[in-house]
Amino acid sequence: MNTRWDNMWEIFHAAATLSGSERAAFLDDACKDDAELRAEIDALLESHEREDGLPDPTAYLADLAIDEELATAAAGQRIGAYRIVREVGQGGMGAVYEAEQEQLKRRVALKLIRLGMDTQQVVARFEAERQALAMMNHPNVARVIDAGSTEAGRPYFIMEFIDGVPITDYCDAKRLDTAQRLELFLAVCAGVQHAHQKGIIHRDLKPGNVLVTEEDGKPVPKIIDFGIAKATAQHSVEKSLFTQVGMLIGTPEYMSPEQAGLAELDIDVRTDVYSLGVLLFELLVGALPFEPAELRRAGYDEIRRRIREEEPSLPSARLSTLHARSEELAEKRRTDTRSLLRTLRGDLDWITMRALEKDRDRRYPTVNELATDLRRHITDEPVLAGPPSAAYRVRKFARRHKLLVAAAGAVVLSLVLGMATATIGLLRATDAERIAREEAQTAEAVSDFLTDLFRTSEPSAADLDTTTAREVLDRGVARVREELGEEPVVQSRLMHVMGIVYAQLGLLDEAERLLDEALEKRRLLPAVSRADIAETLSGLAGVKHLSSQHNEAIALYAEAIELVSADEVDPLWLATVYRSLGGVYESVAKHEESLRTLAEARSMLDRAGMEDTAEYARVIRNIGISQWGDGDVEAARASYDQSLEIYDRVLEAGHPEVSYVVNSLAILNYNLGDFDAARPLLERELRNLERTLGREHQHTASIMNNLGLLLLDMGLIEEAAPKINESLEIRETLLGPDHEDVATSLINRAKLHLATDRPEAASDDLRRCIAIRERVLGTKHPYVATALELHGETLRQLDRPDEAQAIERRAAAIRELQE
Repeated sequence: MNTRWDNMWEIFHAAATLSGSERAAFLDDACKDDAELRAEIDALLESHEREDGLPDPTAYLADLAIDEELATAAAGQRIGAYRIVREVGQGGMGAVYEAEQEQLKRRVALKLIRLGMDTQQVVARFEAERQALAMMNHPNVARVIDAGSTEAGRPYFIMEFIDGVPITDYCDAKRLDTAQRLELFLAVCAGVQHAHQKGIIHRDLKPGNVLVTEEDGKPVPKIIDFGIAKATAQHSVEKSLFTQVGMLIGTPEYMSPEQAGLAELDIDVRTDVYSLGVLLFELLVGALPFEPAELRRAGYDEIRRRIREEEPSLPSARLSTLHARSEELAEKRRTDTRSLLRTLRGDLDWITMRALEKDRDRRYPTVNELATDLRRHITDEPVLAGPPSAAYRVRKFARRHKLLVAAAGAVVLSLVLGMATATIGLLRATDAERIAREEAQTAEAVSDFLTDLFRTSEPSAADLDTTTAREVLDRGVARVREELGEEPVVQSRLMHVMGIVYAQLGLLDEAERLLDEALEKRRLLPAVSRADIAETLSGLAGVKHLSSQHNEAIALYAEAIELVSADEVDPLWLATVYRSLGGVYESVAKHEESLRTLAEARSMLDRAGMEDTAEYARVIRNIGISQWGDGDVEAARASYDQSLEIYDRVLEAGHPEVSYVVNSLAILNYNLGDFDAARPLLERELRNLERTLGREHQHTASIMNNLGLLLLDMGLIEEAAPKINESLEIRETLLGPDHEDVATSLINRAKLHLATDRPEAASDDLRRCIAIRERVLGTKHPYVATALELHGETLRQLDRPDEAQAIERRAAAIRELQE
């Protein structure tokens, strides 16, 4: 136990029995020159005295005598109807003893609550919980049997006696592997969920409160102390937060951010979800998200700040920081460090991190949903948790670096103003002068509003550290709704523009809500043209596509197209809508519909004389994608060639759009066996991307991977190896370990291993590749079959024909589904 916290606890309780100058003199002597210790004890005493009064010294001394008597409890000592047998441990709220209920001759656990709590309030609260506690009947929850108070008025609780050990100790002693640990953890989740259904929140879930015993030779976890934390949570204790040395209400290492916020009313079942996330982290890794010794060395306010604000590392990343200990921890899980890291990366990392979200709205809403996601992982189904989106990471960065992000406001302003005025050219009606005048007036009003918004929101010296670009946008939307009700045309235009900005920032939910609202308003306004409505329909369709709501996107794009005719709108805008619709069709493998829609886009641009534009190249590129998907390989190659010729004229070398079509064309040539045509394309584009985007970039890694595979197939192993290996390293760093691009690099590295006579290493990479593809793409995807087929060949090289045959049968079954 930490000496500093021991000292603080002793000083606090001793000072609580004193007053006035006597207390001050005592604290001067006890704290000496430790100003931080003195300030923390003063704050505790002030809060304790202000809220509920100090503990009665007489009762304190009487109970202290009982404590001393029980600390050396001899057989036969009694509390109520229970005879003490022995002390079995010290908990956050008191001492726990094995006792015997003499009348029934049964063993029970007796917990005597610590000094410093208001007995009447504790017992009253517990009595209020008794009915719900009595209703709990679950094999993984230890029952609460009885409650009472000592002659001195100290509360005690009688529970089912569990002759077990903390779950983490049990798992380590038995050297349970990760799958076995997850099985035990799921049983714990079932017990917690049962209690939540009865209206009981634990609030102090930790290994010491989850004991494992064996029944019929099988481990059974039992959760103890359910309901007691809630029953003992009187207001003064909530304010002081101390129930023993180094303890807040709950245990700091396992405590949710809202528990560290002092607000009892702010606790719900998601508090237990968080604590279970910490327990899961510890079971998987063998260490806690935050180093306990470092956490407890911090001052009281610093502990609360860390719990509320500091983001824990991924479990796999935490394991990587343990260095020498990592091998020992892996051994306790019957594996090695490298294999354990592979097991943690992906699903288990993200499931754990979702349970540990600081923002409880982003946590699993119930324990059952946490357990369900773990079961999805176990059965190789896609899990709900996943790596945070780019937009979410940006928002997290903004919260950590508010001063830096505040400066982004000017950038967003320029983007918004540019989009506010760009739509003026959308209409091409016969009454051009009137339309232009009305559009100019609306655009001026929009620009004036946005300029004023960003001017009044510009961070000053006082608030520079608290203003972010997102906050400015949110504030602007609120003002649009509040201030522009009398100007609905301007209001709807602003909603459209700011909805598009939200989408540009990756805030798709916000974008969808605002564009929906803009669309509803524009439909009702007679002064708003069909083109304006079509504009918002198209913007909303784009957001739906990004959100993978493909059917909704198709319907919205189709409505936008039907709403206007080609002679009413800018052909470039309408062709872009057709191209976007074709892209959605391709996303759902409707190749014929995609080709028909893209052909219409191409015809529009041809008629408008826009053959030498980036949009024309995009349309031709997408036609090539759909032709390839439809099986017309030669037509696809011709389309890619044409698209690349246009891109080379209108975009600078190394532009991501250029690399995209170069990559597609090179892969097509590679698949046709035309290595001489594919190699210069990939080498050219790799040089361009390294110059423009840098070597460690997703686009660069893609070209590097494909070039490495091409060189390998050409027999140039020494040239291929560094490119394949570096591509994998870049992808894992940028995309995380469970991305399909990582799986692609893994299968290529497996081929490299096979080419260098290392089939065992190839088998390892292929197992991981298959697992990723099955999670990401589904178990019946042809890419899974490709990896299975190669793994079958590899297993035959390893002289494991039975395994190979089983895998090859799986691959054949997938191929049959595709025929």
